[in-house]
Amino acid sequence: MEDGNVNAMPSGTEASSWAVVAANGKPRNKGFEYVYIPRSRRMSYSEARRRLSRLGVDNCRVLDVCFPAHSVAGLLVHLQYKPVLLGLLERAKVSVLTDFDPLDPQHLADPTYASASMDTRLTAIATTANERCSRTLERLRYPVA
Repeated sequence: MEDGNVNAMPSGTEASSWAVVAANGKPRNKGFEYVYIPRSRRMSYSEARRRLSRLGVDNCRVLDVCFPAHSVAGLLVHLQYKPVLLGLLERAKVSVLTDFDPLDPQHLADPTYASASMDTRLTAIATTANERCSRTLERLRYPVA
């Protein structure tokens, strides 16, 4: 459809996107988002995934598990799976931390920054979050990344 011909058939991913919009009347959700939940104690990634599996969460749909603060776990999911995950968490009576900000300097646990200025703490937490995201991107499978 790049040549301006309105009668030309869309190709590839453009065709599948067009078909979804035509069938549903709206474009599908695109993108990923972290869902933050409380955690009561320190746990490994495999233990977190095992606990999620017991709740009925499809671990293949959880792209990353991170621990951005002392008592918080973050679950990276596609926006299309987020409502399913929220439903499973609600059914299991697990609260979702909707107002959690991973860039809040209060979550910086390194004692080196305890007496540092607010600008230094903001820079440190942003660097930490950026490194966490970079590690996540390195581990993702090709079709997702």
